[in-house]
Amino acid sequence: MKILLTVNDLQSYSGTGTYTYTLAKSLLLKGHEVFCFSTKLGKLAKKLLEIGAFVTDKIDEIPYDLDIIHAQHRMEAIIAYTRFYNKPMVYVCHGVLPWQEQPLFLPNIYRYVAISEEIKESLISRYDIDPSKIEIIRNGIELERFTSVKLINKAPEKILLLSNRFTDEVINTISSACKKLDLDLEVIGQSEKVEWQVEKKINDADIVVSLGRGILEAMACQRVAFVYDYNGGDGIVTPFNYTELRKKNFSGRTNSIKYDEYSFIEELQNYSSEITKENLAIIQKYHDINVISEELLCLYKEAINEQGDKSIIGFYDFSIQLNNIYKNLNREMDQKELNVNYLKEIIKEKENLLCKVYEETEDLKLRLKDIHQEKEAEASKYQKQVNFYLKETEKKERNLKYLLELNEQKEENLKYLLELNESKENELKLIYTSKAWKAVSKYRRIKHLFTKAINNPSLVFRKLFKISKPENKILRDVDILKASSEPLISVVIPIYDRTDVLVESIESILNQSFQDFELLLVCDGSPEETLKIVDSYRNHPKVRIFKFLNNSGNAVRGRNKAIKEARGKYLAFQDSDDIADLDRLALSLNYIEKYKVDVVYGGWRALIDGTRDIDIKDKQEIFSPDCDYEMLKEICVPCQSTVMAKVEALREVGGLKTTMKYREDHELWLRMAYKKYKFKAIPKILTNLRLHGNNLELKYKEEDRHWYNLMLEEHVIIPKLKPKIAYVIPGCGISGGIAVICQHVNRLLKRGYDVTLITEDEKKSIDWFPNQQVQIISLEEVPDNLDIVVATGWSTAYTIERIPAKRKIYFVQSDESRFHPKESKEYQLAWNSYKFNYEYMTEAKWIQRWLKENFNQNAYYVPNGLDEEIIHKAEPLIPKGDKLRVLLEGPIDIPFKGMKDAFEAVQGLDCEVWCVSSAGKPKPEWKCDQFFEKVPMNKMKNIYSSCDILLKMSRVEGFFGPPLEMMACGGVCVVGEVTGYDEYIKHNYNALVVKQGDIEGAHKAVKELIENKELRDALIINGENTASQWRWEPTIDILEEIFTKVDVKEVN
Repeated sequence: MKILLTVNDLQSYSGTGTYTYTLAKSLLLKGHEVFCFSTKLGKLAKKLLEIGAFVTDKIDEIPYDLDIIHAQHRMEAIIAYTRFYNKPMVYVCHGVLPWQEQPLFLPNIYRYVAISEEIKESLISRYDIDPSKIEIIRNGIELERFTSVKLINKAPEKILLLSNRFTDEVINTISSACKKLDLDLEVIGQSEKVEWQVEKKINDADIVVSLGRGILEAMACQRVAFVYDYNGGDGIVTPFNYTELRKKNFSGRTNSIKYDEYSFIEELQNYSSEITKENLAIIQKYHDINVISEELLCLYKEAINEQGDKSIIGFYDFSIQLNNIYKNLNREMDQKELNVNYLKEIIKEKENLLCKVYEETEDLKLRLKDIHQEKEAEASKYQKQVNFYLKETEKKERNLKYLLELNEQKEENLKYLLELNESKENELKLIYTSKAWKAVSKYRRIKHLFTKAINNPSLVFRKLFKISKPENKILRDVDILKASSEPLISVVIPIYDRTDVLVESIESILNQSFQDFELLLVCDGSPEETLKIVDSYRNHPKVRIFKFLNNSGNAVRGRNKAIKEARGKYLAFQDSDDIADLDRLALSLNYIEKYKVDVVYGGWRALIDGTRDIDIKDKQEIFSPDCDYEMLKEICVPCQSTVMAKVEALREVGGLKTTMKYREDHELWLRMAYKKYKFKAIPKILTNLRLHGNNLELKYKEEDRHWYNLMLEEHVIIPKLKPKIAYVIPGCGISGGIAVICQHVNRLLKRGYDVTLITEDEKKSIDWFPNQQVQIISLEEVPDNLDIVVATGWSTAYTIERIPAKRKIYFVQSDESRFHPKESKEYQLAWNSYKFNYEYMTEAKWIQRWLKENFNQNAYYVPNGLDEEIIHKAEPLIPKGDKLRVLLEGPIDIPFKGMKDAFEAVQGLDCEVWCVSSAGKPKPEWKCDQFFEKVPMNKMKNIYSSCDILLKMSRVEGFFGPPLEMMACGGVCVVGEVTGYDEYIKHNYNALVVKQGDIEGAHKAVKELIENKELRDALIINGENTASQWRWEPTIDILEEIFTKVDVKEVN
């Protein structure tokens, strides 16, 4: 078969260029003729000639009897089309951003080939290409060339940055990290450091930082591949994230992490020599060039059979025009070369001129030096006068200090008065809630009714015949006290990392001419210096502060928090770097009530600092017109920091959408207009808007069309405002149950939910769980506006009785009555807790059945998952030796966890025994080679990976998580028949199961695994397959369905 490959550049060793070389070599070895056409010939062209390909930059030199065109890059593909318009073409796209990668629409194109899912989606969504016309055929690697010649080190010693386009930020980050970790760093790919035999450089390194093909080449050489470059980063490639990262061709755009040296070092902690073998298997399966070329040859044959030599009527004239264009382009290139030479001559003249200027400058310096000496002499005359003024200034400073101290004393007095006022309010609250006050109030109401009855007897008869319906509503005493003090307006400032400008922004609201408002400051994973500023307003009577521990990436979550928490009738928005005009709130209130509308907005004054390229002048004033639904479909009219809207309307449409990373405010206004809410413009300046290079909108500007189209789709979908959720936990200590709850709340937080942990103990930290980002509060800090409160243990089931919430759910993780003797008070309390009139959910099917059979409670099934980011194969803590290791895991001090039975079962076995306990230590007479106490979750993978067999002899379990974790880390399990084991464990398939409490049976099972490697290996393979099927995200989908139900009776 005669095959033409077109490519833009054969001068350098670019990604598409090396792909072309690799494909050409594979096709030549299979006996096909390969012709390469490029407008730029150079080093790579010579390499192609060396392997027997025909290479040219003149399309007419290629014989006319071609069979197929493998087209890459727009210009070269068009030129090939002018000569071979009746030959079938396969058009290959390697990217979504470069202009030369954009698709052509030529009549002889049989199929488009995308090397990744991202490119295929782009061809469909941006260019409306029929999906049936698109094939995904991935990048191919020459495995004979890219292969491991030596093993990587157990701990990394050298990093290779392999890139043609790295930025200063990237190289600085990696260099700093290497210095801190004492690692060698080599950089190749730019300027004079370009290498052809890159496989040697890859084999010299332990870690390769790159994108695209560089990642695949590193994996083929069994190196740890780290995706990071000018696009951002996705981190180390593992068998667990490979499928997700390849969707965007390892471009760094999947997660787009902007690493600094500390987060880069943190990601390096995932370095493991174990993953390189699995990564090689992936490359062999999906990226072998010999397999890839076969896929392409099949496509070529289909194209030839389908299209053949069909001629394109009327094309001749078009081809002549394109040939003329090509010739003109060549002439223009020649002219540009002449222009470059002319510019070089001009530069030389300018250099001579600069030399003269330098000499004149030196003379000027000498003259200025003389003048300076004269001025110094003159300045000494005025020194005495300056000293006099300094003394006067010192006097004024002492006076000012006195005034400041006086003012500070006044502030202390004011603070005391506020505290006194608060104390009085608390006393009033006690009075209002006392039995005496209630009795007096009842007496006054009865007296009032009697007085009215005496004055108007007919009222008594009306009351007697009136049928009243009791209201299903609870009004707490605290609401009575607050009712008269609700502000008319709420203002929200979402905050990330501002400092000085933040103070200006906050003060501009606090000093408004209209003062009936509250200010909500919502911190979104803010750094310490920002939190200090926010906390300085903690005692301000108008300020309420809310803090999220993690950063969500934009202001959507902060504004939605305010929509949920606002006590005012209206909500005004302000960004943390903008400055409100003095009358902003007064004007907004006047207009929204005068014109009886739902949303008002106004003009703004630009504050330009020069860091952003924008066609607006500093202090320029901009006014927005009135708008309606049709206008909002075309353009975002209201400026966010001038908007004030009715809180009821914002809640009715569901607030801002977390799916909208850009145009989120525009989508909200359009959705409100779609729901017939009315807008009104205020022809006054309401705020001062800072425009600078760090405005978040610039990050998404290039993809504006995508976000605009998404906005048009989303605005007609009216969501419900996400519920405010709290999980009540018995305490913050290490336990499997608390770990499950941390998975629930942290993953809900990541999906945009306002979620909190309420603890019954005094500790407010779960530092043993990796990346715990959810705020933990005490029972004294419980808010009064929860939508859902979740009990997580029998004691918390009683606690949530006293917590007001629209829905109350009991998450049952075990039959906790079994933890106590039957005659104990705790047993009875635990048993009775399952009788509450709550909604129920559970993690295990046996618990679901048990709740139905014993208490007639219907429970949602919310299965546990396995967090592959926390639990996976890892480097052993201590290299394995000749003897197998048996791991015993569980709190020794809790008898029903069966640790004593487990230690008895391993006595006399030829193995090492390791133990992990969260409570209690092994007895001296027990066989134990390594002991670990209260191990954080992120360290357990190393312990699991250090051992071969897990023995669990528990007599009470809920879901039974540790065996699943051991399977994920490549170990095998022996377990007793405890409740919950059959959720995923099958005897002789993925584990060995013995009768509960059968110590001798457990001993024999462990011994069999030690002696029978074939059985052990089979159970390990099936166990890994089982573990791969239990993931958290589908579970959180179920949880979302439960929490967003709207047809549930409110429980208080």
